[in-house]
Amino acid sequence: MIAFCGGLLAIIKEYGMWKHWLLVLCGVGLLVSMSSCANDKKGKGAANDNADLNGTDDGDTATTSDGAANGDSDGGDKKGDKKDSSNDGEFPDASDDKCADIAWDVETKPINLMVLLDRSLSMQNYKIGDATYAEVVRDAIEKIVSDHAEAGLIDFGLAVFPSPECPAIVDGKPDGLTLAEQCSPADENYGQPMVPFGTPDVYDAFVDVLGTVGQCGGTPICDSLEWLNAYLAELDTSNDTYVLLATDGAPNCAFGDGVPHGCRNTTTDPLADKTQCLDDLCSYNAAAKLASAGFKTFVIGVGEEVKDYVDVMDAIAYYGAGGLESLANIPTPTATNNWYYPADNADELGDALVKITNSAISCEYTVEWNTVPDVVPETGQDVVKSCSDINVKGIPVDADAGLVPLSYMADCSAEEDGQFGWYWAQMEGQTFEEVKKNKRDLDTCTTLRLCPKACDMVKVVDGARQWQSVTAQFGCATIVIIIN
Repeated sequence: MIAFCGGLLAIIKEYGMWKHWLLVLCGVGLLVSMSSCANDKKGKGAANDNADLNGTDDGDTATTSDGAANGDSDGGDKKGDKKDSSNDGEFPDASDDKCADIAWDVETKPINLMVLLDRSLSMQNYKIGDATYAEVVRDAIEKIVSDHAEAGLIDFGLAVFPSPECPAIVDGKPDGLTLAEQCSPADENYGQPMVPFGTPDVYDAFVDVLGTVGQCGGTPICDSLEWLNAYLAELDTSNDTYVLLATDGAPNCAFGDGVPHGCRNTTTDPLADKTQCLDDLCSYNAAAKLASAGFKTFVIGVGEEVKDYVDVMDAIAYYGAGGLESLANIPTPTATNNWYYPADNADELGDALVKITNSAISCEYTVEWNTVPDVVPETGQDVVKSCSDINVKGIPVDADAGLVPLSYMADCSAEEDGQFGWYWAQMEGQTFEEVKKNKRDLDTCTTLRLCPKACDMVKVVDGARQWQSVTAQFGCATIVIIIN
């Protein structure tokens, strides 16, 4: 319009014709043009504000799966990664009036870990340094339970074998006890473990049991694994469940018909009853049945003496982990020398417990959408409940430290030092664009899972963890990390 008026003014200057009328025409045209531009700008701004308020990408900038931005001017960060959100890469702030942002705790999804502890008489007779095996194991287990109790990532249980039917013996031999009593497994006579899952003040419960259970009898591993399988199968729980078998010897207490496989005597007594023969095949089968039922078993061998039965301990651990090869074809593990965890001293025992618990932790958290408020109490704003409008933050153990933002990552390899990720477990591997397509289907986004580096922050490492837990904010656009 300005160019057109400029041309008319040139004509007026040249010919002097219609001077006054043409000036009026140009003025009216300029006013109409300015008004149109203002309305257009206002309309676009309103659309964008509404998109932000609704927490959607309608009319807003969206990052595509290849890292390009639709109408966005955001640049990528290092190594070709791109961090984006509909707030143009900024971490949403609760004070931002463009979206309803409310903090809400997500529920920890713990694992169940049943400690199946050998309390045979040999646990008292042998020592590591000045402490008996039983004392070393007790201290190590109490520490690992204490380390994890507050985080809530592991629900511990404790069962012992032989069962309390074999009474604790402080000194001497079990005079007057039958072989059946000395080989009584953790069994149905006691209904449930010494410390069941879900026990309040679980650390105190472990301390009480480990301090009083004492030692007695043999090593009925097979029968105890079979009992535990039956017990766990009847358990009403949605948590993943694992078994941690800690023993200082190979399985014996073989009461089956005939001579057990090989009849390798597990004691130094040449007149030992056949119940002291090695009960290996039964134990392998029991461990395999646990694994096939979904209950993976970890095995710790305590002390030097158990090394005489490395092949047996490895086989129990292999089949307990779900191995399917025949006994003659059990492969050598790639990362370590053994399938089981050998622990010759207190430090090795502690390290083994840390490795086992950390490997079992899932780092999953449940979002109970029905508990998330519909409005922000302080502002009255509607809270958008959407799979693509949530921000996850780590809660440091240090109360003075600020919350740590996490980014949605379809590929956890995008994690770097100080840059942590998460994703929806039900949509593992899906790009954020794919998540947004189903963002209103909340059944597809009820479990968020941390990427490995973020998961390490809530695990116990060197006796401490960096984060207490994680929390979430709902109603603001998600931070996204994308790998080209």
